[in-house]
Amino acid sequence: MGLVPGAVAARAIFRIAAAPFEPEAVRLAAVAALGHRVDRDSDVLHVLTRIAQSGGELGAVAALAVFDIGHQRERVAGSGLSIAQLFLHADLDRELSRAGAGDNGGIATMLVRLGDALAAESGVDRVLTLSRGTAAASVAALRNGATGHVLTPVPLTNEPVDAANAWPVNVAAERGIRRALTGHGRVDVLHLRMADVGSMAASAVATRLGIPTVFTLAPDPHAVIHALDMTGALTRGNFGAVDAGEHYWFRTDLVRRLATAAHRCALFPRPELRDQLRDLLGIDIDTEPHRYAVVPEGIAVAVADAARVDAARVGVARVGVARVGVARVGVGRVERERSRGRVDESTGLTAQHPALAELHALISARPADRQGLPLAVSVGRLHRVKGMATVVQAWASDPALYRRCNLLIVGGELQHPTAGEQGQLAVIASVMQDNPDAATGLVLPGHRPNDVVAHWMAATHSGLGSAIAPGGVYVCGSLKEEFGLALIEALAAGLVVFGPDAGGPAPYVDDGETGFLIDTRSPRSVGAGMSAALDLAVAPGAEIRAERAGTMVRERFTIEAMAGTLVGIYAGITAPVAG
Repeated sequence: MGLVPGAVAARAIFRIAAAPFEPEAVRLAAVAALGHRVDRDSDVLHVLTRIAQSGGELGAVAALAVFDIGHQRERVAGSGLSIAQLFLHADLDRELSRAGAGDNGGIATMLVRLGDALAAESGVDRVLTLSRGTAAASVAALRNGATGHVLTPVPLTNEPVDAANAWPVNVAAERGIRRALTGHGRVDVLHLRMADVGSMAASAVATRLGIPTVFTLAPDPHAVIHALDMTGALTRGNFGAVDAGEHYWFRTDLVRRLATAAHRCALFPRPELRDQLRDLLGIDIDTEPHRYAVVPEGIAVAVADAARVDAARVGVARVGVARVGVARVGVGRVERERSRGRVDESTGLTAQHPALAELHALISARPADRQGLPLAVSVGRLHRVKGMATVVQAWASDPALYRRCNLLIVGGELQHPTAGEQGQLAVIASVMQDNPDAATGLVLPGHRPNDVVAHWMAATHSGLGSAIAPGGVYVCGSLKEEFGLALIEALAAGLVVFGPDAGGPAPYVDDGETGFLIDTRSPRSVGAGMSAALDLAVAPGAEIRAERAGTMVRERFTIEAMAGTLVGIYAGITAPVAG
């Protein structure tokens, strides 16, 4: 009703908003609608102001409506760029405490790190990162008026849902995005990345406001459709039923629309890029080459470096090498010092670093026969595309493999899982029921902040006391990875990795040297990849290969390099907000 023009709808919405006996969910919708109507009368602001003073969620939504009616921040022409980016299906905070839960995957971590890096670039005044949040948090951000990197929540006034089921929040998303893009002052460019409701709503708002957009163009969900087709999980017979939940048909068209509307498209580096875009998306980038630019994503290398130093410091604490470069604290040296009894394995972990203490406790709680084994670690969302259940199946069904290493799956909200997470947990539970002898070696701690994950990866490489042997590996069972930031983080930690043989990992995984590219659709292939990775991790020259991988990441895939490339793109297309 809030979208219906005219006095009749306006009066009905006003009565509902002001009626204390209406259900709160109904009043929330009515109050939110009042702030965006052009046919409001003089009583509206008074009633909204009174509701805003009542507090609670309804009061916060009313405060936003008052802001919409009466506030227009001056759009002064600044000397630097004002950039906006968004992912509405994440709960973003500075600590990245929700990374790996629900839809809070690698993109959520990357946007926070990237926002900081963009704000540090010369010629940038402000970066707005829009994500899901409460109405109260949105009010606080709008009142703050800060420069630099600003996390800007967009309230959707409903319980969080996964991306596949979020389309009904389009109206609330458009309202919140418009408020964010106008309430903070001038916005010069908006970067969109996903074919989801947030990007759809943001593109519509940007068009109305005259804000140019950049769209990261990738064959998604096209690559997922292709992978499921190849495994037989998606057929002509069941496509309708699957599409009812995943909206593949609509999202493939949305990718085309977002790419067409964008002023520039950012592309991931990968072999046969032109062929993939032509075959899967029907886009020929050679017809308008000026519209496309390859932009490698990046990680915060400083976080990975600090984690490796911490892990090395704990591992050889009694040798006094806290200041020694990571390259000189190799597996061999740690093993030599342990054999001489000079490594402190039982005390001081918590004081030195809580994340390492937690990992030590998780593994030390395993039975005696699981102590002193290397780790195979996988990090990501508990979503079927990420293949976590396939990794568990491959490991648990091979006695030689599960006796050789413990398996650490980091990700998912275990206390209150989403429907998608619950489905994957059920599959994993079924696998373990069929393979009970492997159960004691599987560790499912749930999601952890990015800094904690970096330390766990570093300890997987170097080992951790008597609980974890050095020479662990990183495993990625994703059906597809458009880029694969967790794989990059694992390489920076010194880990041998394996990942899907199509798409994102191919440009940076040196097959047979720093890892393996495999057919992740097959549990048998995933198991073989895990065994090969464990062999390579302890083969002669392991530390040299690890340092080579780390150097490659530092030279090609840093968040700072990504920010510099993007600022160059943004500067070429910017324009002030039109209205």
